[in-house]
Amino acid sequence: MKLPLPAYDDFGKFRMEDFFPPGTEIWEETGVECGIGYGNGQAVGFSAFLWKPSMPGVVAEIRLESLLAEDCPPDVSEAIFEKLNLPIRAFMNQSQVTALLGAPAYTGDVFEGQQLLEFVCGDKWTYRISCFFNEQGLYELLIARNDLWNPA
Repeated sequence: MKLPLPAYDDFGKFRMEDFFPPGTEIWEETGVECGIGYGNGQAVGFSAFLWKPSMPGVVAEIRLESLLAEDCPPDVSEAIFEKLNLPIRAFMNQSQVTALLGAPAYTGDVFEGQQLLEFVCGDKWTYRISCFFNEQGLYELLIARNDLWNPA
């Protein structure tokens, strides 16, 4: 699906402190298995902004692993989705997300009762968008630069 997703240079400048409320504890992560291989970066709860060790500080993947209030409050996830020009929201169902992002490039079961739909989206700047669903809807999202996609 051709969406006006950010240029890689702009995506690379994203920082957690630009989205999370002041005073949120943000810590450094290293050696995280992720869609870009192994990454380093910033984390809050189970959410992370990650970069390749060979490209320090240049965000290549955003993981919103738990779209629950304590890990990624709705106003934070909505601000991130808006900045990405991504028209989805937490807890949308699979049909709603597919209507917005098009046909998935990959589908599969993660755990019992949980499904993964993976999309390749963007026009000039393409991204891999992995959406995880349970009975409540979209509960986890990963967006990574498609040119650096290399799961660990």
